[in-house]
Amino acid sequence: MSSVAVRTGSQPLREPAVPRKAAEKLVYFEPLGYVDRSQWEMFDFPPEGYRFVLPEPALRDRLVVNDLVLSRLYPWLDRAFRLLRVPHLLLKSYVDSLTRKPPAGAALTYAYNHLVFRREPWVCQLEFPTNLVGRDVRILRRWRRLVERAFGSPWCRKVIVWGEEGRRALEQSLDCRRFGEKIETVPLTVRPRDPAGPRRRDGTVRLLFVGSGNRSGEFDLKGGKEAIEAYARLCPRYDKVSLVIRSDMPPAWMRRCRELPNVRVIDRQLPWPELEKEYRSADIFLQAALFPGYHVAPLDAMSFGLPVVATDYGDCREKVKDGVTGFLVPKSSRIPDLGEGGLPARHTGLRGVVETGYRNVDEEIVRGLVEKTSALIEDADLRRRMGEAGRREVDEGPLSIAARNQRLKRIFDEATA
Repeated sequence: MSSVAVRTGSQPLREPAVPRKAAEKLVYFEPLGYVDRSQWEMFDFPPEGYRFVLPEPALRDRLVVNDLVLSRLYPWLDRAFRLLRVPHLLLKSYVDSLTRKPPAGAALTYAYNHLVFRREPWVCQLEFPTNLVGRDVRILRRWRRLVERAFGSPWCRKVIVWGEEGRRALEQSLDCRRFGEKIETVPLTVRPRDPAGPRRRDGTVRLLFVGSGNRSGEFDLKGGKEAIEAYARLCPRYDKVSLVIRSDMPPAWMRRCRELPNVRVIDRQLPWPELEKEYRSADIFLQAALFPGYHVAPLDAMSFGLPVVATDYGDCREKVKDGVTGFLVPKSSRIPDLGEGGLPARHTGLRGVVETGYRNVDEEIVRGLVEKTSALIEDADLRRRMGEAGRREVDEGPLSIAARNQRLKRIFDEATA
């Protein structure tokens, strides 16, 4: 959908270039540091009666867009501030509250992964509580009272999480008595898409692994090593299998890919139309992530009718129905997913265990990927049935935009009443 810029005071804003109905209410989207492509599914398909506007700097070819602090300086800041236990993300929320303001006429502010300290109605869409302060449980412990007061404020109308794992982390790491009734679960969604193209007549089964469509530095987190090694064990079993990898990776793993037959590596950022072609030409999607989080790639794969082989980390168990829309590979005994307070292990005292686990290929995950992927390679009818089931979940089921918007509309109506 095309867009135009509109200005309100000194703050440039964006909204879709279609006439706005008089009854529509403006929702100001205020990110902490980046706008992910998954958010555009909400901007392009808002609930009835609402329209989103967002800061102009948050737009650039609809890729993941980071501000200077969180993209270029964050790796250094994260290490330095974690040692000093400085709540740098909380400080950024204060600065943003002072320097930003919603456009005139906005009925609600939708804050992504941060708090709002202005006196205005706002909702917070949150992945994990540690994302609000500094991605470290020690920092959260020190500043949790401030977070609890912010959520308990009458200006905070709702706290939105993407899945039950996020809800549990809130309830285990914060005292929710003042705002427990505000917590709402609204799952990630993607738009319906045309099914994948006609299958190749030569019988080749193409696997697709997407570490990230447009971010770098996530090869280990997304299980890139495990996906490559699983493919290396599948090659001798099946003559007609190939692998496409969209991810940056260390040189040693790039060399490893060159040693394997029928592997194509895409190590540059891809605009969505190009990434879409890869989904359309694939037969099986590998989701090998080794951390708890909210993953859009499995939803994209399901929207194209691909069966998904996913590791049981994060919200994959809420997206992928094991044996129905794909297969779940059990978590590794070496790499924990959650730690203190139901928070990601990387944000707790288990950080060292997790980082050590990432250094080597996890054999448990590799074996699981090989076993589940083999079943799909050998059974074309199973691939078709699982792919169709996944499409139904995204098109018209609980992971559909219609189901999401039903929840969002109720939330926005209550927040702006």
